[in-house]
Amino acid sequence: MQKCGSRILQQVRNKSKRYVPGLAEILLTRRDSAGVLPIYRLVEYARSLRLPDEIFELPLIQEMEILGMDMIAISNDMLSYLKEEVGDRNGWSDSTYSGIDSMRPESSELTQPLRF
Repeated sequence: MQKCGSRILQQVRNKSKRYVPGLAEILLTRRDSAGVLPIYRLVEYARSLRLPDEIFELPLIQEMEILGMDMIAISNDMLSYLKEEVGDRNGWSDSTYSGIDSMRPESSELTQPLRF
């Protein structure tokens, strides 16, 4: 949870400085700030799986966890983008930049929020 909190604070610092990180940096940040990793352990507990720690140390399992975190973070960013875009334009958003921001071309002058 400490890593999640520190990544959220990093997003807030980026937003306050109007810094939009690249997609790779955003994915690294969102993996931790989306709060997905603890869910894996909670599902293990809730389903009474009792898997040995060695299972979670396997490279394949770690890669699957990372891919799952990326999928959830990107999906969340896509679903919340319209709200954040409208909020930023009206000056009342306290949201942080998402991965979607980094995919928008710098020269793009959007007159309407993107709709998915």
